[in-house]
Amino acid sequence: MEGAVCVFLLLSPSWAAVLQKWATPHFDHGTTIGHVNSHTVREESGLCASRRHTNILYTHNDSGDSARFYALDVTTAHIKATLNVEGATSHDWEDIACGPCVFGHSGWCVYIGDIGGNTGSGGENKIYMVREPPSIHDNTLHVLETLRFSWDEHNAETLMVDPEGELYIISKVDGGRGKLYHIPKEAWVESSHRYQLSGGVEIPTPDHGRGPVAGDISPNGQKVLIKTYHKIFCWNVGHRRDYVAALMAPPIQVPYIQEHQGESVCWDPNGSGYYTISEGTSEALHYYKRLS
Repeated sequence: MEGAVCVFLLLSPSWAAVLQKWATPHFDHGTTIGHVNSHTVREESGLCASRRHTNILYTHNDSGDSARFYALDVTTAHIKATLNVEGATSHDWEDIACGPCVFGHSGWCVYIGDIGGNTGSGGENKIYMVREPPSIHDNTLHVLETLRFSWDEHNAETLMVDPEGELYIISKVDGGRGKLYHIPKEAWVESSHRYQLSGGVEIPTPDHGRGPVAGDISPNGQKVLIKTYHKIFCWNVGHRRDYVAALMAPPIQVPYIQEHQGESVCWDPNGSGYYTISEGTSEALHYYKRLS
């Protein structure tokens, strides 16, 4: 059997009665596009596909870099621009997500999650909203809004945004069974205070290591990818876009070229495939194309 299949979930009030049907998408086993050509990009810890610029992904380093991210050419894996972020600090940036701007801001934005807990004492628990640049070249961008939140978890490496601008964050825990939390758009209204997250739901991403370490919602909002260190899982959420309910069901594992410390995954802008890249210098960018 070539590739792997996402599962389509028909949600019902009782999860014992949830029906699973095979959906049509199949993905190939991955190809290497190229290698990152910048020694400045050495600890890639997030990835998202630009909604404004063709053939551009955004990535960033983990802790230890300044407040900046990078534009990467998907045809070569080469860095096209360094984008400094004025009004932000970088404690432990762990993921980046692309989607619509919210809270009265129009256009397309990049959401940067300073959500990691590498120091062992919990993270900054901040999410920055930054408008995508009008063109791809070295530039300084400005933070539009900063969302601060509190929760009972100590670490996270997964930040996702849906087509409506709703945010989702997943805690990183032993065994890969992190908890999914929803951050509604209304949370930005109280950006001067910390929004309290509650009601986290454990999701079934079984792995022997810690995780999840990355995730992404497809541009049409109907599919979700979540990555652990060794595996990638896929859910087909459907038109209802009830992510919390859908991600409680067992996922389908999809292809992944093993990387030594892969902490990034994202859909392409059309939802017709996905990308991965590992932390490190001159790392390979991999693409997994949808076959049908």
